[in-house]
Amino acid sequence: MFSLTGLKWATCAVAGAMIFTVANASAASNLCTKRASMVDALSKKYEEQRRGIGVASKAGVMEFYVSQKGTWTMLMTMPNGMSCIMAAGRDWEEIAATPIGTNS
Repeated sequence: MFSLTGLKWATCAVAGAMIFTVANASAASNLCTKRASMVDALSKKYEEQRRGIGVASKAGVMEFYVSQKGTWTMLMTMPNGMSCIMAAGRDWEEIAATPIGTNS
């Protein structure tokens, strides 16, 4: 059985997470420019190179850029040629691909 105090804390935690997510999405929406300019900036400023790419439905192409220092950027490029930073971070770690159906 849940206590009222526990429910209040859970509600506050969820509300805080939602505010954090909205704030980050809002900040990320301002980080858009032409793809060539974005890729050039990631290369020159952070020494990041493309490590992965995938089609994200009709929305565009999702790319991961990673540096040897461990910084990384997730970039979404729309059909109109504009790219936006969707997420970025540090401590990227390469892992070996695991075949589907294994428990590793």
